[in-house]
Amino acid sequence: MRAAIKWGALVGVASYLIMGLGLTVLGLVAFGSGPATLDASPGKLTLGCASLFLLLFAFSAAGYFTGRETLNAGMGAIAGMVAFAIYGVLVTIYAPGGGANVLAQDTSGPGGFVMQAMAVFVTVTVPLGIAALMGWLGGRPGAMRARKARQAQASPAVTTPTPAAEVRADAATSEG
Repeated sequence: MRAAIKWGALVGVASYLIMGLGLTVLGLVAFGSGPATLDASPGKLTLGCASLFLLLFAFSAAGYFTGRETLNAGMGAIAGMVAFAIYGVLVTIYAPGGGANVLAQDTSGPGGFVMQAMAVFVTVTVPLGIAALMGWLGGRPGAMRARKARQAQASPAVTTPTPAAEVRADAATSEG
């Protein structure tokens, strides 16, 4: 569990710094703060897609590193969820060019607090599930490769002589 929290936190903070701040500031500097549309600024949409795929890769990387350390792919899922949670909290606290604070929104709209609570629940659990899946998918090869590496270290390499080497060894002993 400690490895999952460690790698999830590390990847979550790194994801926020690279994608939450870096790519967002790059998009603001390069394309301005206008809306992202296919006609006006497709570059913004491209950066948005790139950051989404990098974020999915980051969840998978958190799972890979955790799986490699723990030999358990399931811990990779936890690392992916931790990475998502930390990234989400950091983006909620501060996002360059972001609008009003999400936490200070008015709840007096249609449906009130109950509808907004349900909306928050859905918008958190679906991405959390995707992050867990990506972490698990990364944890599988991490755990598998680590098992193979540990087995290779535990068992000494047994080399069998080739027939040509045996013939040379026999010839050397018969001449001497």
